[in-house]
Amino acid sequence: MASLVLMAVGFSIGAAIILLVAFATVYRDMVLPRQSRMAGFVMLLALIVTQSWHARLPDAPSYVYVMSLWAHASGFYWLFLGVLRPPQLWSWWEWYAPPATLLLLMSLPTSIAVPLAMTYGTAGAVHLGVLLVRLGPVRRWFLLERNVLVLFAGMGAGIALLGGAYPWLGWQIFFSAYAVLLALGFALVLLLLLRFPDLTQKTQEAVRTSYAVSTLSNVDRRAAVDKIKALFEDEHVYRNENLDLATLAGMANLTPHQTSELINTEMAMSFSRLLRHYRIEAAKRMLIEERRASVLSVGMAVGFNSTSNFYAAFKELTATVPSQFRKDHSGDP
Repeated sequence: MASLVLMAVGFSIGAAIILLVAFATVYRDMVLPRQSRMAGFVMLLALIVTQSWHARLPDAPSYVYVMSLWAHASGFYWLFLGVLRPPQLWSWWEWYAPPATLLLLMSLPTSIAVPLAMTYGTAGAVHLGVLLVRLGPVRRWFLLERNVLVLFAGMGAGIALLGGAYPWLGWQIFFSAYAVLLALGFALVLLLLLRFPDLTQKTQEAVRTSYAVSTLSNVDRRAAVDKIKALFEDEHVYRNENLDLATLAGMANLTPHQTSELINTEMAMSFSRLLRHYRIEAAKRMLIEERRASVLSVGMAVGFNSTSNFYAAFKELTATVPSQFRKDHSGDP
């Protein structure tokens, strides 16, 4: 058991460091309120502290451990609250629940504070799930995010129950189980970010649409949609690997906000999803019609800038990989 815990701790700390670097570099342009961005760093640093504590497998928790549990639960909550709701719309209790919970936890014996901290983290994940449901017409885009939050909430609830059972099981079993589950959580996050590299962009586009005041009051929606479709279907703008929302908006004589809202409301998808759709449809045609072209050249021809992104998008939209798709449509017996 000790070796498994050490492996889980080592993996978690390495993953947390990778995510810290990514959050400071790759995701630095992600639009977040200041408190949510800071919460993301606090969450990851607190998880490193928590896993370092688990590596020792002590006989009992300390208040430092309780604070690390509170810090990564609060960091998780405030980070994703900032993703799912503009800060000016936060309720008063969403601002004050984390510090109030810390005061409560520090006033209780550690044997009670630990399972209570886990219950607090579970409640935060459940509340974030409720916010996804309340996003109205765009909530159908968040099935993946909802399922992840349900999984994290379930993990938190299980560990909270395990923490409450410490008199019968002992703290070392609790620490061991929690260390392994945290490692699984890190593995899930890394897998999601690799499998869906535009996940955060897609989420923020949909949230902005849900809470934004319409920017299309003076726009002929049908004509604008036809213009966007013509850009993709006639001019094949998706072949430009650097195509982004602002560039497409300029071609359509719209602002980026107008273009995003138009695509979300009139075409029932995000810009990134629309771009992937046209690229994959073109790739499917090329795979069938240009059989001598390599899979890599097909992906590059339709606008993807890497093989991994091409494969991930193709699998997402077709449930298979390009080579298998070509084989299935070869016409050979």
